[in-house]
Amino acid sequence: MADARLTELLAEFPAVVINGPRAAGKTTTARQFANEAVSLDSPADSAAFRVDPDDTLRGRKEPLLLDERQGAPDVLRAVRRAVDADSRPGRFTLTKSIRAELKNRGVAGNRPTSHGSRDGGVPKGRVASEPTKGLLSNRPLS
Repeated sequence: MADARLTELLAEFPAVVINGPRAAGKTTTARQFANEAVSLDSPADSAAFRVDPDDTLRGRKEPLLLDERQGAPDVLRAVRRAVDADSRPGRFTLTKSIRAELKNRGVAGNRPTSHGSRDGGVPKGRVASEPTKGLLSNRPLS
């Protein structure tokens, strides 16, 4: 089910963020849709994204999976700028493990979830992301 839902989201949005607990299958699912994957929790792989995320994004094959985006905090802003410049669907998938956040929220959000908005509440390219970024819908991947 998650594969079908991610296919739908990538056909509509230029970027999709998948949040969920570790070992929930976020990376395995997202990797199927990527030409290139970067593990941002690896210091070697994330170094360039921490120094110049915009330039580093330009040098990557799309669709691009940016796994564990919390490893390079500015990468989401760089993706948003890239999406503003070119809003073709399916360009980026980002994952984020939210283990620490789950402790604070109890059982809510304990599976990967997608979020999106069609009301212009995000940059013109629209990024499917989490509700804390001001987006409106909360649709489970599975």
